[in-house]
Amino acid sequence: MVSLTTYIKDEIRVILWTKLHGREYTVVDFMSAQKGDSVMVRELKAIILGLSHMNKPSEIEIYVGNQMTVTALNDWVKKWQQDGWVKANGKPVQNKELWQQIMKLLEEHTYKAKLKGEMQNE
Repeated sequence: MVSLTTYIKDEIRVILWTKLHGREYTVVDFMSAQKGDSVMVRELKAIILGLSHMNKPSEIEIYVGNQMTVTALNDWVKKWQQDGWVKANGKPVQNKELWQQIMKLLEEHTYKAKLKGEMQNE
């Protein structure tokens, strides 16, 4: 199990953590936030940043600070894909390119998105 946690403030930061054969491994990466990016865009970019470190199929828990991101990852995004990236109300999905990139990076993984408050200490 890999834990991917996003942190959004003046920069975009992601922490990946796993325990393998009794040893703990942590990767921390960050990038500058673009002026004018919404919190949602910053969070999606943080997820992409974290997933870019994944080099083999894994079970991933994705911890984010936004309930909408959790719901989108767990419930909506697969329906958006099936419906040609159009929401139930007929409007196009916002940030479609970022969502597509995330889903491409998640193809070989199983995942569950959760709010940061649901994090469990290992």
